[in-house]
Amino acid sequence: LYAYSQLLSESNKKALFYILLAICFHRSAAIVLFFLPFIKYVNKKTIHYFIVLMALPFIFLSDSINNFFIVLLSYANHGFLSVYALKLMLYLSMNKVAQVNPQAIMLIFLYLVCIYYCDFKDKKQLFFLNVMACQVIISLYFTFLTQLIIMRMVYYFQAGWMCWIIFLYKEYCRPKWLCFILIVCLITIKMSLNFRYEYDRAVFFPYYNVIFSFTDDEYGRSRDYILNKANEVPQ
Repeated sequence: LYAYSQLLSESNKKALFYILLAICFHRSAAIVLFFLPFIKYVNKKTIHYFIVLMALPFIFLSDSINNFFIVLLSYANHGFLSVYALKLMLYLSMNKVAQVNPQAIMLIFLYLVCIYYCDFKDKKQLFFLNVMACQVIISLYFTFLTQLIIMRMVYYFQAGWMCWIIFLYKEYCRPKWLCFILIVCLITIKMSLNFRYEYDRAVFFPYYNVIFSFTDDEYGRSRDYILNKANEVPQ
């Protein structure tokens, strides 16, 4: 989030530093580097509508893409890359591919509303629309991954739709009291969907019940849990 503020201030070197710092905490933050050119330079409304339009083919082809990536990773399953390749293969094959759940549907409808209202001459609005678009891309284009992988990446881009709710509330919506109630309802529904649809929701960022994890041996981050998972991996 601090890196985003630096990007808005044109402090690109500082932004890069904070992104790299985030990667030191968890490698999944590297996804922000991948989307950085998109966040910085996309400035056309047609591109955002195109993102919505092209989501459907990726959704319907997700099973085929999932199988393709498992085969592709099998060629990298040797040497230094074997640890990463095996982990990804295990994730991709351990359960069904991610589903387009109500949370993703709600996100894409909000995204369409934001595209319609966005003033593309307003740097701040455009910036956070691009950030929001990154979450839409991950949530819909990457459904060939497991939900476990997807939900570790979307957190880095949720600032986009959160800021856009504020923009809509402050600049476009009347009456204010009704808008406030709608925002509270939206946030409540979003949090409810988080706890209902996020796979393995008790063991990854933001690491719910961290304190409880130190006393409960059955908690997902406990040593015994991890060792048992390791025993399940084919030798």
